[in-house]
Order: sequence, then C-alpha cells, then structure tokens
Amino acid sequence: MAFQELRVALRVSLLPASLGGPLAAIEGNLHAQLMRYDRALGGVVLSYSDIKILDEGTFVSGQINIDEPHIHVRATATAHLFAPRKGMTLPGRVTEVAATHVSVLCYGVFNATIPLKGAPDVTAGIGDSIMIRVLQMQHGDGLLHLEGSLVDETHQRSGDQAGGQPLTAGKKRKSTSAGGGDRETKTPKKKDAMPGGGSAKSDRKKEKKEKKKEKKKDKKPV
Repeated sequence: MAFQELRVALRVSLLPASLGGPLAAIEGNLHAQLMRYDRALGGVVLSYSDIKILDEGTFVSGQINIDEPHIHVRATATAHLFAPRKGMTLPGRVTEVAATHVSVLCYGVFNATIPLKGAPDVTAGIGDSIMIRVLQMQHGDGLLHLEGSLVDETHQRSGDQAGGQPLTAGKKRKSTSAGGGDRETKTPKKKDAMPGGGSAKSDRKKEKKEKKKEKKKDKKPV
C-alpha cells in the first residue's frame, strides 16, 4: 500500500518558554514537518496522531546539551505516510501534455511524470484519470517526485467517456461520438438550395437557353 502508519520515536527540541505546555509545543514542531519527504521514515509525512511524551514518573523529563538553550524531549507518535515503492500502481489525473512527457497529479497532491521518449503513445488528455506504475522516485529538499509509465490504455476522460487519441506533439485529439467511436467533423460545402429541390446553377442555365432561343426567333425574317 502507498499509505502507511508507523509508530515512531521522536526527539523534539523545545524552548524553555514552551515547558508550560510541552505537548502543544511538540505538536507545533511536528506540524511544521508535514507534507515533506522524511528520508528516515521513507515517505512523505501526512500527519501525526497519538503523540505521547516519554516521562519519568510524574515529571516530564528533558535533556540540555552543554550550552544549548533547547530542551530535548523524547516522545512517540503514529506517523501517517505516503510511501510509494517501485512497481506500485497509483491513480492520477493528467495535468499537462508536452512533446517529451505527460505530467500527472496522483491523489490530487503528488507530482508524477510519464516520459514519452521510447514509450508507446499514451491515449489520454488533460483532465483524464489514468493509472501509472512507479518506475523511479526522486526526492530533494523535502519534495518527492515520481516517474512512471502508463499501466494500460484504459482510462476515464474528464467527460466520463472512455477512449482517446495518442498524445503526440502536434496532433489534435478527435472528437468522440455518443456511440464511443471517433469521428472527424467536416464543414460541408455550401450550395444554393432552391425550394423545389434544385440548385440555383441549373436554373440559371435554363434561363440562358431560353434567352438564346428568343434571340434566334427575333432574327428570323418575316
């Protein structure tokens, strides 16, 4: 599973001013670390719960190192993580289509990329829901980025219609008909339609012929 729960041991540094409410101070300290990749835990920390301070008897114990102003307190908590692994399949939504890659947002939060170089055409469009397989994970400065591949050609468009056209640079997607097939819209040539079902051109030809006949009759000697 991409989401995990771990019971972790923590060592939190508190200022002397926070000793009146050490638990609230620890919660504030941990809150600043949320939505960042933790190398030791192997995932992005989504939240902490069930935070407990390890005390000795009836007193909360802490440690001061040499001349440091902070008091180091030991605690435990349940960490809720987003910890994907290689080979996992994750749902996502297409956010961008470029010539070299497709950008995907997994669970509405985590960025992923599907490289198009050397890969088959991805039949999806912006806003479509797809499934990706995790190939690589990169993290730095607390941020996690995933690289993956399309699991299959089955996906759901933002308009709740299946199917699609390959996302290749310079190509436009065909519109989808109600029956699920693709169709191309063509602009019909304009014709001058007559009420009787004929065309204006044929009527003009008839008028010219009648005029010619009348001219010939006028030229005949009486």
